[in-house]
Amino acid sequence: GATVPNHRDTCTDSAQRTTNDGNHYVWSIHQARLTGVNKLNIGTNSYDATFLGNGVHGTCADGTAATSCPVRITDFFVAVDGTFFFVDSDMIRVIDNSGNVQTLYGQSKSFGDGGLGQDARFGIINFIDHGAGDNVVMIDNAERIMREIRPNEVTNQVIRVAGNGVLVNGSFSTATDPRYQMLDSASWGQTFSFATNPSNGDIYFACTWHNVCRLNRISNRWEIMMGQDGGSSWLSQSTDNGTTMDMGNYPASINGYFGGNILTGHYSWSGTKDNNQSFRLTNVSNSLSTYVAGKAEEGSATGCPSGAGTNCNLGSSRQYWSAITWDSTASKILFEFDRDRGSYMFRHLSGNSITNAFTYPEYFLSIVKVGSIIYGCTENNELKKWDTSTSSVTLLPIPGTAKCHGNRILYKNASGDKPNRLVFPFNQNGLQGIAEYFLN
Repeated sequence: GATVPNHRDTCTDSAQRTTNDGNHYVWSIHQARLTGVNKLNIGTNSYDATFLGNGVHGTCADGTAATSCPVRITDFFVAVDGTFFFVDSDMIRVIDNSGNVQTLYGQSKSFGDGGLGQDARFGIINFIDHGAGDNVVMIDNAERIMREIRPNEVTNQVIRVAGNGVLVNGSFSTATDPRYQMLDSASWGQTFSFATNPSNGDIYFACTWHNVCRLNRISNRWEIMMGQDGGSSWLSQSTDNGTTMDMGNYPASINGYFGGNILTGHYSWSGTKDNNQSFRLTNVSNSLSTYVAGKAEEGSATGCPSGAGTNCNLGSSRQYWSAITWDSTASKILFEFDRDRGSYMFRHLSGNSITNAFTYPEYFLSIVKVGSIIYGCTENNELKKWDTSTSSVTLLPIPGTAKCHGNRILYKNASGDKPNRLVFPFNQNGLQGIAEYFLN
């Protein structure tokens, strides 16, 4: 009988399917590997050259040859006559009789640049941050683009800031317009976390595997701020020049911008063991980077007692998904991390010291603290207001079936005819967007 064909790549194969035309196909949507669809050749019991896709994550124009088309496939269907339909970045597409890709229905999830905010499409939004004034910067994990939403503009409300929408092994250049090169040069292990300087809109992001960059909004170019292979180690428990620091073998997470510094998370994998995460605070003016927290051991550190941050086990992965905010009352960073889920404990980080702050009523995906009030999106995707002085928790109802989600929530002060408000990613019926919630 027939034997099971070899995998193309055990890290690449996402799914396989025998279809109505009697053929067997395998395809991948892995973020850091070749993507495309291959057809099984029964005679050789192996997969033929790519049937659809050119190995690049992205989209192509109608009329592009199927084998030359960057794709972002989430599903496909093959008719009895062999006609191949597929879902590509939310569009229903088909391979025509000439072997070219055509769109039947829908718009790409990157649609909307240069138009109104409510007309824009989005793929996956987990991180947002302040642009200058009322503007909001967001990153789209799925579409590999960074955009700025400018709600006060009359027409041009959605601006492409960085990313050409593709993912492929390629070079990164500080001399190239960020809108016309790949955003995700880190690919494998990219967290898509970022932070901004709200005073000028500068953006901080892990632009490559080994670098943290600043997107200078005046020059519209990336600038290397941290990272140099073979430099001082990110595990160095001292203050070092970030531009000459070896960042390890995974891209850094960007956990927030706090008073002229960015908080970054670092982690490495030796091949057999995790290296527990560390936090560094890096001055954005001079790139001086200080090790502030993390017990530097391989996969064995436990506990996080109040005191020196270097005695705190931050876990064996980067805590980019953890709720974090500036606590203006205490003048400290307020955060939680995964190891504290059982104890519901928020921590304060100040200098190189981590101390217990207070327990919280439920797990939050994102938080922002205003005075004694913490606003946040909970693990159950509910928007809530928690008064830390009285311990009272109030549900803030969102109309319809929309749910908050993501890892960053913003507080915007009243401006124009808008009152104080929250800004956060939301999901409704499988569609994502960015919402405002007006506060009384």
